[in-house]
Amino acid sequence: MGDIFSGEPEYGGIVEEIVGRIADRESKDEAELPPIGSTVDCDALVCLIESMDSGEVIFHYEGYQVTVTADSEIAIEATN
Repeated sequence: MGDIFSGEPEYGGIVEEIVGRIADRESKDEAELPPIGSTVDCDALVCLIESMDSGEVIFHYEGYQVTVTADSEIAIEATN
């Protein structure tokens, strides 16, 4: 099962949390990863999550499937 982060992070911090956790899994510095903005529109992601009452957003970044739920839960699973 992938990593799960649950709680009430600030929505602006979700993007940083995703990048940080993937960097940790890859044993890399966050700056070594390609910009997440080349994969997903970060502003749109944050706005969408803030407006959701239920459901989830799923996207792929650097060989991982990232799922963010309306409850601020982040799941990161390797896809390769």
